Amino acid sequence: MRKIVPILLLITTLGACQTRQLHSESHAIGLDGWHQDSMLNYAFSVEDTLASYDILLNLRYNPAYDYQNLWMFVDEWYGDSLVQRDTIECYLADKYGRWLGSGVSTYQLPLVYYTDFHFERAGNYRFVLQQGMREEWLKGLVDVGLTIQYSDGKE
Repeated sequence: MRKIVPILLLITTLGACQTRQLHSESHAIGLDGWHQDSMLNYAFSVEDTLASYDILLNLRYNPAYDYQNLWMFVDEWYGDSLVQRDTIECYLADKYGRWLGSGVSTYQLPLVYYTDFHFERAGNYRFVLQQGMREEWLKGLVDVGLTIQYSDGKE
């Protein structure tokens, strides 16, 4: 009986630490890079409009990336209608050129795009990301992901 209690405690603790995600998806960027006309689509469905969500962008990159920052265009679509368009800047390195995030040869950096976000209507949504740098082919990015998780613990 003594051996079961620590195991049950471990299982309960691990279960409590899990992030409750509505959607998580990542798109690999090819060795040629991310073309300025290439759109990354992340489609998902929302049922609970009362819940609060955190929206994160997950970037993985390597030292072949030549810049400190990354500009992206972010479009939010509901069905076939554009809800909003944003232009965002993400910093991947500090002012001394040290990479932010975790890793050794490939770095991973989760960036908070929204906290406590509310979707106005239930239905099908999609986010579309496009690189907004001045390079036709942006090299050094490994993949770009989008995670939508419940911020209020609701599932």
